Amino acid sequence: MRSRYDYSLLRLIPDASRGEVVNIGLVVFGEAGVDVRITPNLAKARALSAWVNPEHLRTLPQAIPAALNKLNSQEMQLFALQGLFSPVTADGMDGSFFAGHPEEYEAQVEATLSAYVTPEPKTRRASRAGAGRLYFDLRTWFARNQLLGRNTEEIRQHKVVTHYPVNTSAGIYAEFALKNGVYRITETIDFRVKDVGAHKSNEAAAKAMTLIEARAALGSDTERYAIVAANDYSKVQAQINLLGRHANHVLMRDSAEDMAFYAQSIAKAAKIPQLDLTAFAE
Repeated sequence: MRSRYDYSLLRLIPDASRGEVVNIGLVVFGEAGVDVRITPNLAKARALSAWVNPEHLRTLPQAIPAALNKLNSQEMQLFALQGLFSPVTADGMDGSFFAGHPEEYEAQVEATLSAYVTPEPKTRRASRAGAGRLYFDLRTWFARNQLLGRNTEEIRQHKVVTHYPVNTSAGIYAEFALKNGVYRITETIDFRVKDVGAHKSNEAAAKAMTLIEARAALGSDTERYAIVAANDYSKVQAQINLLGRHANHVLMRDSAEDMAFYAQSIAKAAKIPQLDLTAFAE
């Protein structure tokens, strides 16, 4: 059974008169109590004020639950959170997610941190073109097979559409979607980058959350594909395992067998004889 978890972003406001705010963490409210996560990278927080003490901020995952778990209601917990830990505060409930087991919960937490808290590494900007290559390869392949829709409405014509809304209130969109009776959702992740660091783990968590939300929003019979590319798959096995817990199929980009299976599955769903794999850009 999946449970609902509300969350609030922890905001650092060293000097309210200057209007400078930075998100430094997350408080998740659950039946077992509150769970607090603080970003390990507090450089942006230090940049706001020389008075910011990173070591103090790192005590919050213990200090906040110790104080809030004594209170009887979520409303009282949130009220206390807004004043007890100045200059760290929370404005209110920022969202919620659903999870049914610890791995799913961790994926949701990591994805939320990635979206709202974790600073973007400098190396990410330099590698963005390479990191998105798999997505563009797949998009080009659909286009060359005359299967790529021009807008989301063309999903009704059995076209593959991009950026398909899954949970708009949470800002979650599937990279590729096809529908013929049931939905088929595809997410890609390209590990062929120089630095397979924390940001790629965060990306994998975000992809996992998309797959989780797709099943919840579009139906339990939704077919979920994750296509992965890597220079060394053994080095990203943990991220692949995470995706595998939430995808029906995890496929390797450079496996002819995997891509033939994917092409056959999509062709069958689109009611066309076959898809030309030679059109899959290298």
